[in-house]
Amino acid sequence: MINKINSIAVLILAICSLTLNAETAPVPVGIMPFTEKGEGVEGKGKIVSDLIFSKLVKDDNIWLVERENLEKVFNEQELTLSGLTANDKSIVIGKMAGAKILVTGSVFKVKDETYIVAKVIGTETSRVIGESVNGKEDIDKLVLKLSEKLMKLINEKGGSIVAVEKPKKDIKSEIREKIKDMKRPVLYIGIKEKDLYKNNLDSTAAAVLSGICKDLNFTITDNIEKAQIVIKGTAYSELATQHNNLVSVVGGLEVKVTDKEKNIIASLKKVALQVGLAESTTGKKAIEEATNEVAKRILPAICKH
Repeated sequence: MINKINSIAVLILAICSLTLNAETAPVPVGIMPFTEKGEGVEGKGKIVSDLIFSKLVKDDNIWLVERENLEKVFNEQELTLSGLTANDKSIVIGKMAGAKILVTGSVFKVKDETYIVAKVIGTETSRVIGESVNGKEDIDKLVLKLSEKLMKLINEKGGSIVAVEKPKKDIKSEIREKIKDMKRPVLYIGIKEKDLYKNNLDSTAAAVLSGICKDLNFTITDNIEKAQIVIKGTAYSELATQHNNLVSVVGGLEVKVTDKEKNIIASLKKVALQVGLAESTTGKKAIEEATNEVAKRILPAICKH
């Protein structure tokens, strides 16, 4: 029953963004409905998460993202993640949607007291910090106390559970080190791309990937019949949230790589989250980041094939 509740909980995962301090970039946070344990708390899990959500939205440092974004990821990945526990599934989906921190937990009763235990989890590090409240008060009063504790905890200690950003190596140099003097086959690159809200076709992913390949001495052909390796896929950008003059945009690229005999060499999906002033420019940056990650994975595999 608990696993079922947790799986359903993922559907209404909310992402918010807060600044851990004035020097850091916004960190996306997901708020999940809490698991109900035992008798006397039926239906309380969703109430707890909704009330926490309503308290956090009043904080000027917190951004809220449409919950449908997480529901979409869940629907796309439900079968792929079916073997994972509900908690691990939530972390994976949160990470795919761009959340670096998840807030989850449980609600239960001991005699006439209600206990609410919250876990704050780093999706990239699996580090956990937490807070809890208990008492005989109504659930809304307990959640108010917990929300105040959570806001303070995330602002003061959230940075300790988020992965430290490492200086990024030049993507081409990194790939060149892996493929060295390996033979470069002739490539065909066909990537469809659109903004999910406006359905505008773009060519960011194809242009970025083609540029990387050409600089690494791959030959690109427009004739699929002449290609030794075919790279096909779909790229997208999607507005996550807008707060004052800033927007956060999720960009992704999913590709399948095959040889002349249509044998699959690689198949993967990468997503990235960017924050900026303009939706179109920020979306392009997110797609570019996702494309770089795809290139790092597929080009060495292509050369080894």
